[in-house]
Amino acid sequence: MSGGWIKLNRSLLEHSLWKGERYTKGQAWVDLIMLANYKAGFFMVRGNVVNVDRGQVGWSQRNLSKRWQWHTKTTKSFISSLAKHGMVTLQATPLTSIITICNYDEFQSGEQNSASQNVSQSVTQSRTQSVTQTTYKQEVKNKRKKELFTQPTAKQVFEYMQAQGCTKFDVAAQFVDHHSASDWHLAGNRKMKDWKAAARNWLRNEKKFNRRPFEKPENVVPIDPRQEQRKNAQRKELEEMLNGITQ
Repeated sequence: MSGGWIKLNRSLLEHSLWKGERYTKGQAWVDLIMLANYKAGFFMVRGNVVNVDRGQVGWSQRNLSKRWQWHTKTTKSFISSLAKHGMVTLQATPLTSIITICNYDEFQSGEQNSASQNVSQSVTQSRTQSVTQTTYKQEVKNKRKKELFTQPTAKQVFEYMQAQGCTKFDVAAQFVDHHSASDWHLAGNRKMKDWKAAARNWLRNEKKFNRRPFEKPENVVPIDPRQEQRKNAQRKELEEMLNGITQ
């Protein structure tokens, strides 16, 4: 098979099977491709920074000769042959030599990029689906919270209390005023969940303590009009006596 792609992990470069014997020319070519930087970087030579772009190999021919177990002349001849066939370009510097793999992106693209795009699309779809599910769950949660408790009006409370046997609107009004003042929180700062249950409890307490809101107390004795007239007459007589003394 001459078509298609395979993946080689760069850990192979340090494997004993790869480095154990003198390199063949084909192995040296693959070695150059794997030694090339997949992104821009740099390395240090005698305290100097040497920048390396994507697809470039920052190895001197002397170090490549040691790695491949070749004579230096053999390495130079091999690199020159690759350059002659348009497979690499060689840039010599005072510090080292930079070998650039021609068409490096073609060796690292094709099906690999397609696979990367598929993985990227899959991840994006997965993240979008996750965000959508999270948003939906939050909306359901908020909806349930609203359904669990909605602050009632005095009319709603009165109508419900009527069904429980209470015909006094004042009782419902007091219930709403009391709980509105606490923002519909119960003891222990617990948010009210069921106002109807709270209303039933309120009615039970009304019967228990025999509350009669907004009614005239029975123990109040009405004022006698005749006593009020005598008091007014005495007050007037006293005022006249005081006026005579001062004059």
